[in-house]
Amino acid sequence: MFIKIHGIIILYSTFLGIYADISFQQHRYEERLNQVETVLVKQANEIDDLKTVVLTQKNEITKLKMTLSKVQRLQGIHDKSISVLRRLIRKSKINVDSIPEEDTLLRNDNQDKKFESFSEIITGEVSINRASRLLNVPTSAQDIRTVAFYALMSHNELNPGPHHTIAFDLVKTNIRDSYNHFTGAFTTPIHGVYGFIYALRMPCNTYGTFEIMKNDEVEGTIHVNVQHGCSGQFSTGSIVVVLNIGDAVYVRTHSTVTPTGLILSGIHGGPYFAGWLISSL
Repeated sequence: MFIKIHGIIILYSTFLGIYADISFQQHRYEERLNQVETVLVKQANEIDDLKTVVLTQKNEITKLKMTLSKVQRLQGIHDKSISVLRRLIRKSKINVDSIPEEDTLLRNDNQDKKFESFSEIITGEVSINRASRLLNVPTSAQDIRTVAFYALMSHNELNPGPHHTIAFDLVKTNIRDSYNHFTGAFTTPIHGVYGFIYALRMPCNTYGTFEIMKNDEVEGTIHVNVQHGCSGQFSTGSIVVVLNIGDAVYVRTHSTVTPTGLILSGIHGGPYFAGWLISSL
């Protein structure tokens, strides 16, 4: 009887030891799982921070591209201004050299009036409009009274996020090269009144909101709503706006509303963006 009791005690002690060891191992596993979970949460937060940084950098790159486009356009206008001034100088020089020698009264009268020298005309701030009035030559504004562009999207835009500039890459018309199909922005070549029209298409059971911008200002908004089927895949917007030289106009996704699907382009139609000069000012 004593032997049996002793054996039971030993067996029970062994069981308690095994149970204690299992409990200790389980406790260690739980600690490790908690550590792993903490690391995963930290990595997820770091990934979210990186996504925010990437989105910010993408927006900054888009703004830099638009700024570069403005600079290039202003450089082109500056070059045309120089060309007009050179024609002014050449024509003025020819007119002066062709005055007869015997016309001394006219020469004396010109000297008395103290006209500006050619060097002063070159170095002075002579406007294009002034040159046009003096010589009756076309100004740069008159040279580019026809300003227009029309561009399509040739492919689907997959999962665009908020605040995303849309590049309509297939250019059909681009008079004066004012539209940049890389940045998706139209840069104003002359001061005037412009009209713009744009359309977006999305697939069935999706929706998205899109804005047309003048620099950093929202000029118009459209909403594509195909949440409950396939009807209404297209939405179109149009604006009439006064623009100064160097102003940028472009289409983007809404700054806070993320589209729930891709921007669709296919054989049944696709997004487009067009603009034209109505009247110079």
